[in-house]
Amino acid sequence: AITFRDTAGGSYSAGGTDTRININQPLFDGFEKKAAVKLAETELRKEQYRYQLLYRGLVFAITQNFYAVVQLDTDIINIQNALKLMTERTQELKERVRLGKSRESEVLVLEAQIATLKAQQEKSAGDRAQAAETLARLTGREASLLVLKDAAPAPEDAGTAETYLAAVKTQPEVILARQEIDQQEERIKISKAA
Repeated sequence: AITFRDTAGGSYSAGGTDTRININQPLFDGFEKKAAVKLAETELRKEQYRYQLLYRGLVFAITQNFYAVVQLDTDIINIQNALKLMTERTQELKERVRLGKSRESEVLVLEAQIATLKAQQEKSAGDRAQAAETLARLTGREASLLVLKDAAPAPEDAGTAETYLAAVKTQPEVILARQEIDQQEERIKISKAA
């Protein structure tokens, strides 16, 4: 006799012998494999977008450090020019004090300003060395001894806010988030198929 068992736990027995029959339909076997392949493709795309995101972050860090070095170089040059002018002015004031046309306090104020500028110059030099070291680490090139200059012209048309808002859908971080949602949906389908 043959026994048929259903998933509800009931059975039907005809005679005294129990036999179990498992019937598989090949039509449905491929769904789980197809879902697993789709999940793997989603994970690959997700990693590609993650790579784009990391690349964009690296480009941003390099750009930020480059312009920090350029700005600090400009600041140092401006401070040096100011120091030169103030030193010349100090000499003039000392001569005027000697002649009795100026007070000693004017010289002292100017010397205090010179000291402040020298401190700013040292701070800027330290900040430049740090930014140049970071730039060298990011690019693999020694940048601490170079005077970097920005020769790029300013953009003529930066675009409108609508242009940037429309481009949000193509940003790697937005696509990455969408891929993660798709991946979770595929995992749910696979777990339901199992």
